[in-house]
Amino acid sequence: MLKEYHSQTSKKIIVKEKGKISQIDVANITHFLCDNYVTTVYLKNISNKYTTSKSLIDIESHLKDYEFFRINRSCIVNLQNVLSLISCSRTVILYGDIKLPVSRRNFVELKKHLVF
Repeated sequence: MLKEYHSQTSKKIIVKEKGKISQIDVANITHFLCDNYVTTVYLKNISNKYTTSKSLIDIESHLKDYEFFRINRSCIVNLQNVLSLISCSRTVILYGDIKLPVSRRNFVELKKHLVF
């Protein structure tokens, strides 16, 4: 289960996993990765991650007001945590030295979001 709420100090989402409900600051999310109908929420603290049964389409709809971008069929990244973009290999590097492939179709659009 993934819900969002706004407070005056920060923006958070609620993740329900195995009967446990957790609040996560949107700014701490590096990316969402979907594999076999299970989506994993990765945080800046690499040891912390959460899983949810929500699809990336559902997650995208919840995060449309935030700076997230779908880089391929199975991954959404937080643009605030993008450190660099490598053109020759179409790879994005996130906080924590996480390297993820970007689809051809989404690479040009991602560059537009990152370059002023």
